[in-house]
Amino acid sequence: MRRIALASSVMSSLQQVWKDRHLSLPTKIRVYEMLVLPVLLYACETWTILAADERRLEAFHMKCHAK
Repeated sequence: MRRIALASSVMSSLQQVWKDRHLSLPTKIRVYEMLVLPVLLYACETWTILAADERRLEAFHMKCHAK
């Protein structure tokens, strides 16, 4: 899915934030929710979600939370 690629790009552009030891985990989660999720889920209300798409979205979400 193209949206996953775009959201991955946003995640990688925020590497400074993820590596910053002075930012708390709740702050980093908030950054993820405010900057990455909107890119990933843009216009999702119009999507037809297949099982494979749902697995891809969940895998991306879990990968992001593992960092």
